[in-house]
Amino acid sequence: MFKILFFNTTKSFKLHIFIVPIFLIIESLTTVLVPYFISDLINFGIIGRDKNALTQYSLILLGVAAIGFTFGYLGGRSITIASVEFAKQLRVNIFERYQSFSVKNTDKFEKASVLTRMTTDINFIQQSIQSGRMAIRGMSVFLFALVLMFVTSWKLGVASVAIMPIIITGILLVYRFVIGNYKKLFKQYDQLNNLTKESIAAARVVKSYHQQDNEIQKFNRVAGFIYKNFTKIERITALISPIVLFCIYALAIAIAWIGTNNIVDGQLDIGSLASVFAYAFQMLINLLLLAVVYVTIITAKPSKDRIIEVLTEKIDIKDKKYAIDTVSNYEVEFKDVSFKYVDTNPHHNLDKINIKIKPGQTIGIIGPTGSGKTSIVNLLTRLYECNEGEVLLNNTQLSNYSLKALRDAIGIVPQKSILYSGTIKDNILMGGNYSDEEVEKAITQAQAAEFINKLPNKLDSVVEQNGTNFSGGQRQRICIARAMIRKPKILIFDDSTSALDTKTDALIQSSFNNDFKESSKILISQRVSSIKNADLIYVLNNGHIVASGNHEYLIENSELYREINQSQTEQ
Repeated sequence: MFKILFFNTTKSFKLHIFIVPIFLIIESLTTVLVPYFISDLINFGIIGRDKNALTQYSLILLGVAAIGFTFGYLGGRSITIASVEFAKQLRVNIFERYQSFSVKNTDKFEKASVLTRMTTDINFIQQSIQSGRMAIRGMSVFLFALVLMFVTSWKLGVASVAIMPIIITGILLVYRFVIGNYKKLFKQYDQLNNLTKESIAAARVVKSYHQQDNEIQKFNRVAGFIYKNFTKIERITALISPIVLFCIYALAIAIAWIGTNNIVDGQLDIGSLASVFAYAFQMLINLLLLAVVYVTIITAKPSKDRIIEVLTEKIDIKDKKYAIDTVSNYEVEFKDVSFKYVDTNPHHNLDKINIKIKPGQTIGIIGPTGSGKTSIVNLLTRLYECNEGEVLLNNTQLSNYSLKALRDAIGIVPQKSILYSGTIKDNILMGGNYSDEEVEKAITQAQAAEFINKLPNKLDSVVEQNGTNFSGGQRQRICIARAMIRKPKILIFDDSTSALDTKTDALIQSSFNNDFKESSKILISQRVSSIKNADLIYVLNNGHIVASGNHEYLIENSELYREINQSQTEQ
């Protein structure tokens, strides 16, 4: 687990983590040496009325304090740098891991949960690393003070050690309660974030149905659970301080009683008794700090587990060791392909699918909602793997190709038009290196040039989050331009002209028929007008291909296709 969390950490982080204990141990040593030299200052300088000794020990104390301050500062600075660098690298590791997930992998983690892990959970871990300063310092001071106390008076040392089990027992009882409640708390944070994300994303729907009060009630309910759970945790952890303070007072009384008797008996001097009081105070205060650190660390344990869950998630779709990184032929074939999204589901989303697409051919896929049309696209782009059968490219299984080679060959316009914050040009380029002429050609092919050129900043016009400042048809055309600029060998339209009028749809089809003659084209739609000119049309229903042929053939021979066509013609 340690290796997983600290994988790919920077050299700077490792250096700072290595030197922090050295700095803090030196600082801790100077802390416990202060009472040691104060003891001599009292005995020789004050009681002995020796001004030279008073000056000498005062200068020694000043030097010890200066050394302690210097190493304390260096230790604090190093642990801060280390924790910040670690948090940054951990976020990068999680983000990179999530980017390499298949859709099936990402389905296991709600989006709100991933955001919580990358923010709240990592913050908790960062705090636990920073608390390592108190842990190292607290443990070092505790041990050094205990040793010097036994050296000064073994009887007082035994009295101090005798009270420790009370504190340790109290801390362990707190731990048992807190750890379970923190796991519940993080799940409630996920629920709150998910509720917030959904409410913001569906703001228009919420307002349209006047459901603001209902959304507020749901939010208050989850926030109330968090409040109750967090209050319960704080109520219990608040017991640690009173327990330790009680032990401090009890120990002070014991030291005073035993120490004064030893002074009367001549077994102890006043300076030594003063130093023992200081050692006892240092021991218990640092034990209190260790208790606080302990609670900080155990509260970070659920966070650590949730992050490790992401980092250890087995990626089910990735490149083979010797994956093919070039595609020379673009003939696609589905051979007896069966697929289901949930393995435990007794029914397949696709069942015994056989499709063959030759280079330059245009294939249409039509069917009712939920018939499995998009599932075919998901398998072709290897967002999922089929459960049975084979998906072949150039008579080679898709899994033998590198994901980059495969997806570079495919241009897809998804069912949902997804735009990112930035500019129109940024959304079309998607990190690709294309000339201005290529961008202009792509927006012309996508019938987007007209509305883009009317904007004040044209291609540099700002796209708000999710493209909310554009209409559905405008978003679709930008997405179509994004696919066309890649000049893909396999071009897929997944019901991606649903928001366009039939004239614009026809113009776009004309563009890719003329400009992408050598590319295989897959048109998925619920509108017959969008696929009627395809070379071959497959009709899907409940995951099965129930008919195939051109438009005229299907009108004559497929009842389902005919019904779909008639329903749209009547409209």
